[in-house]
Amino acid sequence: MLQLFNGNILLARSSAVDGYIYIYQQQRYARVGAGIIESGYVTDRGYYEKYGNGWMLQFVRAGTLLTTDSYDSYSGYHAYKAYTFPVPFYSVPHVIGFVELYYGAQCSCGPYTTSVAGTTLYVAGLDATNQAYPGYWAFGRWKA
Repeated sequence: MLQLFNGNILLARSSAVDGYIYIYQQQRYARVGAGIIESGYVTDRGYYEKYGNGWMLQFVRAGTLLTTDSYDSYSGYHAYKAYTFPVPFYSVPHVIGFVELYYGAQCSCGPYTTSVAGTTLYVAGLDATNQAYPGYWAFGRWKA
């Protein structure tokens, strides 16, 4: 990213498909209702972006490892990770869970319970020694 003297912003990205470098010029003046109108980070809760059209996107990856060391005959090896959203949503958001595998064969993740204030992720593993950094992407309304 490069901001020119006149305020225009240039973004460059290289294509993995054809190897070319593409340059995009972005508008230099923000309008109400256009794009991101507020963004930030809340310690241990994650990042958020509010958009002018009323949508909000939030994301985080856990800073500490989670081990799938709980077991029952129905669910197998699993663990739960609770998060409080950086900024509460207006209505219950859509949540997509993910894991960054640290140790073990496999882990998977998904939302277990979600409210306007936070979410709890369910993390499943193949055995009691699987370790991963769980996280989520949440998107929903921040205003009516």
